Amino acid sequence: MLAAWARTWTVLGAFIGILAPTVAFASVEARITASRTSCVSPCAVMVSAEGTRSSATDNAWHELGYFFDFDDPGAGMWETTGAPKATQAGGPMAMHVFECEREQCVFVIGMRAQDSQGEVGDAWVEIVVDSPTFRYPPSQTVCVSSTSSFFDDGDDEPCPEGARTVQSLPEIGEFTGRRVLLRRGESFGRACVGFEEMRVLIEPFGNSDDPLPELEGVELGRAGSCGDTLPNNEQARSYGARWASDLTVSRLRTPSVAMGMAYENVSVIECDLDYADAPGGGEILLSENGRICTTQENLDCDMVPYPYGAYLVDNRVIGSRTNPPPFNISAFNCPMLNWVGLAGNVVERAVGHNYRSQGHWRGLWMHNEFRGVHSTAGKQKLTIRGTGLLDYEPVGVRGDHPECTSAQDGNISRYGLVADNIIGNADSPSDDGFKSGAHPQNRNSVEGLEDIIFERNVYIDIAGQPTTDITLAGRNLTCRANNVWSNPGDPSTNCRVGDHPQLPDEFDGPYQQDQVPPALPGELPRTGNETSTGGEDDLLVSCACTGAGSQAPWGLLLAALGFGAGRRRSRRL
Repeated sequence: MLAAWARTWTVLGAFIGILAPTVAFASVEARITASRTSCVSPCAVMVSAEGTRSSATDNAWHELGYFFDFDDPGAGMWETTGAPKATQAGGPMAMHVFECEREQCVFVIGMRAQDSQGEVGDAWVEIVVDSPTFRYPPSQTVCVSSTSSFFDDGDDEPCPEGARTVQSLPEIGEFTGRRVLLRRGESFGRACVGFEEMRVLIEPFGNSDDPLPELEGVELGRAGSCGDTLPNNEQARSYGARWASDLTVSRLRTPSVAMGMAYENVSVIECDLDYADAPGGGEILLSENGRICTTQENLDCDMVPYPYGAYLVDNRVIGSRTNPPPFNISAFNCPMLNWVGLAGNVVERAVGHNYRSQGHWRGLWMHNEFRGVHSTAGKQKLTIRGTGLLDYEPVGVRGDHPECTSAQDGNISRYGLVADNIIGNADSPSDDGFKSGAHPQNRNSVEGLEDIIFERNVYIDIAGQPTTDITLAGRNLTCRANNVWSNPGDPSTNCRVGDHPQLPDEFDGPYQQDQVPPALPGELPRTGNETSTGGEDDLLVSCACTGAGSQAPWGLLLAALGFGAGRRRSRRL
């Protein structure tokens, strides 16, 4: 027996000796982080390559090319840009909405990173998506029709047999754990999903040829306009670390959507907020009452978590011509949104900006149309701000809530990608001011920003009114040469650095105002045996490859010994 073991280890030693000269850290170590790894359809997920490293550069976020494959070849095209939804190439972030029609579906997102030497690294993360009928059986499904029209023969999106049928929307506190279906072609009051509610899906039922169900408004984890009161410490303690979570509204018509001060994974998908011809409407609030704990006597800030996961996809957000909203999409009062993503939205007409967020950690704006049309001069289609100079990820509860912007004790905005958007509107009847930027709001503000990239955006001027396409002020900010400038012959209006004297020296660049875009890797090969190595907010190394399709030597050794590499990739069930 001992002799047999000795012979085995001799063979292994020889094998290791053969491999040893070639074993080295690969040029690229690809890492992928997902905002979440399980959800219900339609499920929006963001992914980030922030943990990726390369021996060719210390600045992998800006200088590597990335390719994302969402394992969803039937996803279709973005209506705004005509690009395919199944893949995204370029910068280090991406976003996708997964749909599952029955039972559960398993998707494996693949990411390939490539450095300047042509070396690549691959990473994978598995996303498990429940179909609505799998997550919500009839006992947890509510069909709402004011006319008691629940089971019509012409319904191709029927109310499930056995579902509860009612004539009015659930009250605050009654949404938790339910799928709420609203009859197409009918109008309803305000949907009020409370501060502590979770696992909610609101979408239509009926005949898909009929208009979307219309609500007076949607409150998600807020309920501020629904007669509810702000929570106190005792209530907040009972909510725990999540507060409102896993809330999705899809294919509804409403003039406004408001998200609360604390939530986790809230999605607004394919909704119609086009209220151009209405007396008012066309607004999404990504965070409300963010600093109320600084003034609320019975609510301490260390009871209030930061918002996590806000996803807006394929919505039309058009402000009223007669009474436009202050902003179309906004987040104020130091909210520090962790994972905020906008993709495929059409946004137009407000008093101020089309989009403004006070602070973010991981922000993505891709394949949107920001059309401008502002009532106030000098406003932007897309403006990204910070809340201070503290450089750490805003997770958990707020603790000592920052005054932000002027006191320097708020967080910086870090990790952002602005890609493949159409920004501007040649037919705008108003002065649209600046088009986009990542910078403090004025010369007196102390708002740090870092690691934000603008690439492949198309900028459009109002005829005869040239304005600056991008303004930057912060640390490690990039404009790529593949943006389509509104005035290519005048570089001073393309991407410029703003003057913000309150920022310290360490937040003054470096700026890459006309960076040559990194070479992009080709398609990510799939074998059917991909191992899910990333996770939700999880920076795990996957395959650190030295070339397409290569495998780390230790993986070969384990395979030779008969050890599996982990769970196999699953396809749709």
